[in-house]
Amino acid sequence: GKTMRFVRASFLPVAILLFFPPTFAEGETDPGKLAIQASEAYDSGNYETCGQLYEQAMKHGARLEAIPYNAACCYALAGDVERAFEFLNLTLDSGWRDVGHLEADTDLETLRGDERWPAIIERATAAREEYASSINLELLDMYEADQADRSGQIDWSGVAPRDEERRRRVKEILAAGDVNAADDYFHGAMVLQHGQDPADYKLAHELALKASELDPDHSAAQWLAAAAKDRYLLSIGEPQISRPQFRKVDGGTRTLEPIDESAVTDEERARGGVPPLASAKEREKAMNARD
Repeated sequence: GKTMRFVRASFLPVAILLFFPPTFAEGETDPGKLAIQASEAYDSGNYETCGQLYEQAMKHGARLEAIPYNAACCYALAGDVERAFEFLNLTLDSGWRDVGHLEADTDLETLRGDERWPAIIERATAAREEYASSINLELLDMYEADQADRSGQIDWSGVAPRDEERRRRVKEILAAGDVNAADDYFHGAMVLQHGQDPADYKLAHELALKASELDPDHSAAQWLAAAAKDRYLLSIGEPQISRPQFRKVDGGTRTLEPIDESAVTDEERARGGVPPLASAKEREKAMNARD
C-alpha cells in the first residue's frame, strides 16, 4: 500500500473515509496538502483521484521518494496499468530498493502478470544489492522488519516483543560504533522512535538529525527528526512543536494539543518535509467531523 518511505503505517496520518471528487484539489499547490488529500482519497477507495493528487504533489515539489510509489499503487488499483508502470519506474529512478515490499504489496496485484513486472523486480533487486554493500545491512533488515510489522492488520501482542528486541540490538550496534552511513542512523532512528520511553524518542531524534547532517537531501530523516522530537516532548509532558501528531481524548476526539504554535514556522516545517500547521488543523477537524 501507500507509504511515506517504505510502509505507510509508519508515517501517514490516521485514515479518514472521505470522498474527494477529481476537482477537490484544483488550484492547490502545497505538496504536503496534496499528499494528505491523496491519502484520504486512497482511504475512500477513490483511486484515480488518489493517483492524480500524488502526481500534483510531485509537480509542486514533493520530495519523499515514496510519492511516485504511492501514485503507482493508486493507478494500479484504479486499473490504469500504463500509469502504474510509469510511476513504478519513476519510483525506481528515485532510488527505491525494497524488493520485498514490491513483491508483497497487494495494491500492485494487477501488475504482476504483465511482461514488464520482472524488469521492475530486477531493477529493484540490483539497486538493493548495490545499496546493501554501502550500509550496515543488519540495521537495514531491522528497519524493514519494523516497517513490515506496521503494515496490514497489526497484532501488537506480537509486534511489541519484536520491537523491544530490535531496540536492544540497535543500541548494541550504536555502542559498538558500527554505524557510518546516513541511512544507518536513519534506520536506527526509525526503530527507536517506536520505543516506549522518552530516552528512546530522544535518541531517535538525535540519530535522525545525524542522518540529516550526513545527507542534507535525506528528506525522510528530516521528517523523522521532527516527528521523534515531538514524540519526545509529548512523552515528558511538553507541547509538541514541529510535526504535529494526533492524540485521542474524551472518548475518541482527536486533537493536536498540546502544541506550541509559535516554536516552529511553516517554512521550517517545509524544509523538514512537514506540511504546514494549517493542514494538520484541517485534518483534525475532518477526522472529528466524521466521528
